[in-house]
Amino acid sequence: MFTPHLNEALQILDAVTHLAVLSASLTAPPAAPVEGDRYIVPAGASGAWSTQAGRIAIWRDGGWLFLEPAAGWLAMAGDRDALLHFDGAAWLAAIRSDQVGVNATPDALNRLSVTAQASLFNHEGGSHRLAINKAGPPDTASVLFQSGFSGRAEVGLTGSDALLVRTSADGSVWHDAIRIDPGTGAVSFPKSAYQSGGDNLLVNGHFGINQRGFAGGALAAGAYGFDRWRAGASGANLAVAGGVVTLTSGEIIQSIEPDLWGLGPLAGKTLCISAESPSANLLVQVGTAQAVIAAGSGRRSATLVVPSAITGIAALRLSRSGAGAVSFSLLRAELGNEATDWNPRPLSAELHLAQRYYIRFAGAFPVHANAQNSSSTQHAHLPLPVAMRATPTVTRTITSWGNLFLASPAQATATGISPGSIRLSIRANAAGDIFAVFDTIECNAELT
Repeated sequence: MFTPHLNEALQILDAVTHLAVLSASLTAPPAAPVEGDRYIVPAGASGAWSTQAGRIAIWRDGGWLFLEPAAGWLAMAGDRDALLHFDGAAWLAAIRSDQVGVNATPDALNRLSVTAQASLFNHEGGSHRLAINKAGPPDTASVLFQSGFSGRAEVGLTGSDALLVRTSADGSVWHDAIRIDPGTGAVSFPKSAYQSGGDNLLVNGHFGINQRGFAGGALAAGAYGFDRWRAGASGANLAVAGGVVTLTSGEIIQSIEPDLWGLGPLAGKTLCISAESPSANLLVQVGTAQAVIAAGSGRRSATLVVPSAITGIAALRLSRSGAGAVSFSLLRAELGNEATDWNPRPLSAELHLAQRYYIRFAGAFPVHANAQNSSSTQHAHLPLPVAMRATPTVTRTITSWGNLFLASPAQATATGISPGSIRLSIRANAAGDIFAVFDTIECNAELT
């Protein structure tokens, strides 16, 4: 370096006071500099700047003057629109119009970067609101909590306008813990066995209860196969393997009974229907309202508003939206706009719900009596495991019998006498022992 004369010192003082440079990234001296032009020489510079990295180059009196900065100097770099500071070794971004670093270096993604033990956003005599705005519902506006720069928790509007609290063990796989519907304020706990999102209004949504012993395949119009599921007007062809339902053709229907859930009429209410990993678009309909659950992996859903004309039973119809088969599993129907994860009821509870509509006894029920005379009738009452929706219609088969009236097994009958019991009756042909063995007794109180 050099010791300037008084006039030179004044020129230097003028150059470095309120220091602004044209560039901090130009690596070769400009071809036609103007008197007083100033630059911060970057690493790797060439020509007259080749050994001057970090210094301030000033064009003065036809030559370059290089000044050694001191720690703490500030300079505005025109090519970056940034305020730089010299830390004693290098020039770093201090404040710029589109990036700010506080004890940290901002970048194109993290335009505001702070390294500190705490950050305070204080009021100015009243309220203080921090706003995080996103472009639209599919985008994200959230606060992300990290450990070692790997996400562990997030709170905000993540991929929708519902407020979501979610967690992760590795920053890659996320679990929704709390979801708040933006329209209703309803809170659901997707990973909890006790959700406030509401019960699954479907019975046997996993197709695991099969009292009729349906082997899969074709179902005639209106016929029931797996419990609570019947074929539509054009029939249906379906099978279940490994918990996955494959609907090859037609439609399947479940009639939702609001009384079962202690609900009033569903008319005007929003239903969210969801399924696990539908292989193709799945059409769901209630009356004239319909929606499509889009194909894809994971929990997929669609919402519809139950038409006002439906004041009682609401029949939910499912079919492929388009030609061909569709596979899916774990169906839910719940009130509200948001789908919650599958949380199974205990199998015994699910069976009791199914038996509200249909009960099948597969086994021998012998009825024996000693008739006093011809045409005398003997009765046995059989309590049902659950109270059915209504007094059931009963059918039965008879495997063996003796001394029945007119020598006919038709004289061994089964009749529903209340929602909770049925009566088995045998009519004698003559005095003496009389018996019949009832088998495969079916009690039907299904909705149509």
